[in-house]
Amino acid sequence: MSTMAGDGQGVLCEGLKQLKSEHPPLLDKLEGLLGLCTSVEKDENPVEAFAKLRPAVIEFFNELEPHSEREEGVLFEMMAAYIGREMGPIAVMEYEHDRAKSLIGAFIGNTENGHGTIRRK
Repeated sequence: MSTMAGDGQGVLCEGLKQLKSEHPPLLDKLEGLLGLCTSVEKDENPVEAFAKLRPAVIEFFNELEPHSEREEGVLFEMMAAYIGREMGPIAVMEYEHDRAKSLIGAFIGNTENGHGTIRRK
């Protein structure tokens, strides 16, 4: 089990090494997006903060998409051959990928005019 969590001594093939190495930069960008979202919520000038958010989301999505396609088209297919895909980790990961793409796509589509509705709490 510790090998799956990333702290074991398992040896990965080149393709899995690549997928694994792509996760930290994507997570860092996601953390940056969270910071921008927080700025939109708390900034004195939310429109200016929001103007930085949309391009950052598009950049993140453009980097996420090819990674996601490799996971879904290759890794998930290989795993599904052994463990199935209707339930368990493949079903969960596919749901998470679909949900993330849907929400990011909705954000990008709803902000095409360069701004969105900014609500204050």
